[in-house]
Amino acid sequence: MWKMASIKDYPAIFKFIKENEFLIDFQITNSSIGFREYMDMAIKNGGFIVDIVSDKIEGVSMYTIGTRVNNFSDTETGCIVLILLSPQKKAFGFITGLLSILHKMRSHDVRFVEFKVNEYQKKLIKLYTKFADVVGEQKNLAGNNSVLFYTPIDSIFNRLSHYADRIKKDII
Repeated sequence: MWKMASIKDYPAIFKFIKENEFLIDFQITNSSIGFREYMDMAIKNGGFIVDIVSDKIEGVSMYTIGTRVNNFSDTETGCIVLILLSPQKKAFGFITGLLSILHKMRSHDVRFVEFKVNEYQKKLIKLYTKFADVVGEQKNLAGNNSVLFYTPIDSIFNRLSHYADRIKKDII
């Protein structure tokens, strides 16, 4: 079950990210910044949501209210910095994690959602274009292009909720 992380969860979050950051198919990462900057941004300007199963972290997501480009003053936009799942998690875990972030952002009156995906992650780009709009590309610090998604939060929330309901019916 996804829930807001508390400060006592941070050591386990750090460990989980270090162990899983290169293993996952369903991840969103803002690759233009380093690991330490991810953590600092989420702590100062947003939050962490964790999926804990049997006292073990199975997923971590980080978000900010506002974007780094605008020094987090554009509070109508939420930025999904990271969604990272353990290898045994499936697409449904990813969707429920993303819905948890969107729900939290909505409580801050966020109207738009932004996230980036590395251009070589074709499978992810194909998946994300089903529920979000591509608005351009940006170079990251490594010189690679990232595909930039930007979409109204209500639109993405409604599409994902509908999709999650369909998957849940197929599982039951």
